Amino acid sequence: MRRVVIGIIIAAVLYFAVTTALVAVWMDKDEHPKVDAIVVLGAAQYDGRPSAIYAARLEHAVDLYRGGVAPLIVFTGGNEPGDRFTEGGSGARWAQEHGIPSDATLVEDVRIGTWTRPWNVKSDRSVGDAPGSAYWATDPAGFLTIYKVPRVAVAK
Repeated sequence: MRRVVIGIIIAAVLYFAVTTALVAVWMDKDEHPKVDAIVVLGAAQYDGRPSAIYAARLEHAVDLYRGGVAPLIVFTGGNEPGDRFTEGGSGARWAQEHGIPSDATLVEDVRIGTWTRPWNVKSDRSVGDAPGSAYWATDPAGFLTIYKVPRVAVAK
């Protein structure tokens, strides 16, 4: 009986040691694909200042850009009647203030709604030559919206 208990203890210690080693090895691996552009879905902005949700999306996009995921960030989002700034323009300005070169940013600021925004990013000439692949920088709520948009929207 004593050998069984010792065996179980040794197995548990080995299990935790192997699991810890695997986590240590894999935790620094970056699995982000290399893409043509990072697309940031717009969110509320207040007189040119991004809301907390939008700032989190922007920080994520800047981190991805600095990590070499893409050479370009596309900022989407129009404005409401009476707004002086657009979501896309506010996002691009914020990113530039945080060290992203202006030639690495593009703005899609036509107020058409999230459901058709991917098509606009692909076809609007103000966005330049449409990127072939994109990483969508968003939050869980925005991800649900992206997931619901037909995949043909981002197909090359």
